Amino acid sequence: METVEKKRSWSIPGSHFGGDPEFYSCWTLFDISNDGTSASENLEKIMAIASSRSQPILAGVEMIINQDVTNGLFGSKHTGNHNVWAYKWIVDKKGIMTEDTLNQEAHGLQLLTGLQETATVGKKIYTRGVNTNLFFVCHESL
Repeated sequence: METVEKKRSWSIPGSHFGGDPEFYSCWTLFDISNDGTSASENLEKIMAIASSRSQPILAGVEMIINQDVTNGLFGSKHTGNHNVWAYKWIVDKKGIMTEDTLNQEAHGLQLLTGLQETATVGKKIYTRGVNTNLFFVCHESL
């Protein structure tokens, strides 16, 4: 019987844990694997957006293989099954960043492509509209 791999994960060490944490994630069709390849450069750019506001205290990356993205979260241009990456992190204080500020700062930046992406994303980040290929979310918990 053939085993199908559905997810890969990478942990990123943090520093300390404060008293009023907030939980975030970045979902993307760009390869942001933390595996020492060129994809790590993409992850560093995404991490820099969050780190400019606060040091993540716990972070990690997951790669979901062959995820159905037809639900519209990535805009109507992207349909079918594709590799999806999620960078998740915790900050020690609520209110030091928002989904809107993170999405605004990322929109229009360029990342490397031609890695493990299965969706056609181009090099430019779109955080809204039909071409959405990356977005940030604030959560109650991870």
